[in-house]
Amino acid sequence: MTDFCTEDQYLTASDRALREDRWDEQLSLMRRATQRFPHNAEFAYRLAAANAASAPTKARVHAARAVDLAPADPLIVGRCASLMYDVAEYDLAERYVRKTIPIAGDDFPLLADMLHLIGKLAVRKENDEIAEQYLSLGFELEPGSLGHADFLATLFVKQGRLDEASTVVARGLAERAPDHDRLVAIREVIDAARRRDAEAGQ
Repeated sequence: MTDFCTEDQYLTASDRALREDRWDEQLSLMRRATQRFPHNAEFAYRLAAANAASAPTKARVHAARAVDLAPADPLIVGRCASLMYDVAEYDLAERYVRKTIPIAGDDFPLLADMLHLIGKLAVRKENDEIAEQYLSLGFELEPGSLGHADFLATLFVKQGRLDEASTVVARGLAERAPDHDRLVAIREVIDAARRRDAEAGQ
C-alpha cells in the first residue's frame, strides 16, 4: 500500500476509500495517518469511526483522542458524539454532544443532528418531555435526515398521539428520508392502532 507524505494525501485516499466502502483499507490508512501525524484530530476521528464496527473499545479511545486534540472544534466533537452513541457509549455521547452545542455557531452543519442526538439520549432515559423537545427541534431543521422522523413519530405512537405521529411520518416520506422502509412500517403501526381504536368505539 502506498505510503503518503502529506496530510492532504491521506485525506484524499481516505475520502476515496469511504466513498467506495473499502473499510479495511480505511482502517489501515488511518492507522498509518495517525502514526505519521499524531496531532491531527480528523485522523483520530476517522480511525475511531473505522474501528466502530469491529472494535468499539478502540473507537472510544481514538474518539477521546480526537476530542482532546480539538476540544473547540464542533465538527470533531459533534461527530465523536454521534459515533459514541452508535457504539453504545451513551455517557460519552452525552458528554460530547453537550460540549458541542455551546461551541457551535448558527451555521453549524450538524446542529440538527446534535439536537436529535440529545433527544435520542433522553428517550433512553425515558424523559419524554426533553426527548420530544429536542427530537422536534432536530426534525424541524432537517425532516428528511436519517432517523429524525422515525424517532419523533415513534415517541408520539408510544404516547398514543397518532395524528401527530402520522403527520411526522408523512413529512419524512415527502422529504425522501433514507429510512423510508422504517417510516412505512411506523405508518402501518399507526393504521393498525387506528383500526383498533375504531373497533373499540363501535
